[in-house]
Amino acid sequence: MNRKESRHTRDVEVYGIAPEPFRPGAEIVPEEPGPFAFPPMAACITAAARLMLATLEALVTRASGTWAFADTESMAVVATRTGQSLDYTDHTGLTRTFPALTWAQVDEIVKRFEALNPYDRDIVPGSILEIEHENYEIDPADPERRRVLKNKRRQLYCHAISAKRYPLYNLDQAGRPVLRSIAGERDPRDEDETHHPLGDLRKHSEHWPRTPPQSHRSRDDSRDWIAHSWKRIIRADPLGLPASEPDWIAHPALTRATITTPGLLKPFDEQNRKRPLAERIRPYNFLLVAHVARLGHPPGADPERFLSSRPMSPTRTNGASSAGPTLTRPASATRSSLSKKQRNAQRTGTRPQRSRER
Repeated sequence: MNRKESRHTRDVEVYGIAPEPFRPGAEIVPEEPGPFAFPPMAACITAAARLMLATLEALVTRASGTWAFADTESMAVVATRTGQSLDYTDHTGLTRTFPALTWAQVDEIVKRFEALNPYDRDIVPGSILEIEHENYEIDPADPERRRVLKNKRRQLYCHAISAKRYPLYNLDQAGRPVLRSIAGERDPRDEDETHHPLGDLRKHSEHWPRTPPQSHRSRDDSRDWIAHSWKRIIRADPLGLPASEPDWIAHPALTRATITTPGLLKPFDEQNRKRPLAERIRPYNFLLVAHVARLGHPPGADPERFLSSRPMSPTRTNGASSAGPTLTRPASATRSSLSKKQRNAQRTGTRPQRSRER
């Protein structure tokens, strides 16, 4: 689909948790189908993923099991080595008991999906589902902590808010959490970078924005607040361990914005007219945006349109002020295994990747 930029807006009513709807102005951005657009094919791909997830749900339910969450084509099956039941206390204090499958039962369910493997078995043998690497111990001989020992399975835990908001972690010998992955955060083994739902927020960093990373594999400690926040949440609830607030909690919540469309560049027209050519905001420039606290905008500024921003510069440091990022308190869920279907299977000249199950 080809997006057509437009500066026209239309008032729309948005309903949410507030008792009354609000009416923001929405840009009218029509899309026209391109030469390769074929919506029925896209619908079939999505439907197949949903069908596989429904099949997995049925198999887990028939085995008297349950799951912590499911998302698109993946499922976090509640499982332990021996399969004993688990007690769960929600945010209201209500305690319930959930059944847990054994690891062997989960392996058997995964094996049943082998019949759906559409690839050459000599190239991609086994099931279209796979127990994901977080369920195995990290190879201590690997300094990058990317390789796992497939013959050493380890209990995995999850502290879940929703399908896309959860950390996966193990417990060390002292009962402290060891993060394995965070929903939406980039897997270091993958080439593509994805983001946590709050991953656009960045904290003040010794390195960023003065020396922004040159690639997604470079050091960028402006986003490590996500892992620190999750670890603090896990320590406090459900583990009940001491969890102090980090020193950056009162710092500005920053977002890196990019001028990618004429509409995003237009608000800088007046400023650009007053500046020399070399100092003007240009297309594809990066900006730092500080999210202003409620009632924290300057006198006379429209709070619906005001953001504190400035160009990124290698010689400047953060100087804005606003409220720090906040995470809501999640309900916990113990989990063991997650399933994902085939992804990126038909890349030209590459070996198809099997989907994974955690």
